[in-house]
Amino acid sequence: MFRDRRRDYVGSPFLDEYMFDVELVETILSQMKRGKAAGLDELTIEHLDNSHPVLVAILNKFFNLIVSAAYITYTALGLATLYLSPRKNKQSHKGNSVDNYRAISISPIRPISKIFEHCILSRYSKFLVTNSNQFGFKKGSGCNYVIGLYSVRKVGEHFVACGSTVDVCLLDLSKSIR
Repeated sequence: MFRDRRRDYVGSPFLDEYMFDVELVETILSQMKRGKAAGLDELTIEHLDNSHPVLVAILNKFFNLIVSAAYITYTALGLATLYLSPRKNKQSHKGNSVDNYRAISISPIRPISKIFEHCILSRYSKFLVTNSNQFGFKKGSGCNYVIGLYSVRKVGEHFVACGSTVDVCLLDLSKSIR
């Protein structure tokens, strides 16, 4: 029954309210951080910002085509080169450990893909919801918070299992120490 219904499914229509417009692309371009390193093609936000104004209209049409076709070619926005960068102030007794590095991916047309990403977030953020159990890569949340809660929960469960009662008082001092 599912396969029969899916065979004719073409998705929701691409409504005008969800299309990108030149004003959105221009606003996002003006809000992008300047002074970032260039991508593999040596293109920066400054290049796009100082280009002819027709570029914003072209990017607008390009982004709408991607969304309406529901397809992005890997050669356009999907490829990236991965570099390992040493972490600053990372002293490890393990020698040359993977923990001493962080991965940096550089896209061939990074500024354009970044603008597209921000356009998507601007128009479709109400549809992009995450599970309440997700903490990493989420605004106002982090894995350190979860690890702390998990530790407190496990200690509490241990004492309760041994027949004790547990009173917990937690203080978040992460932003108060300067």
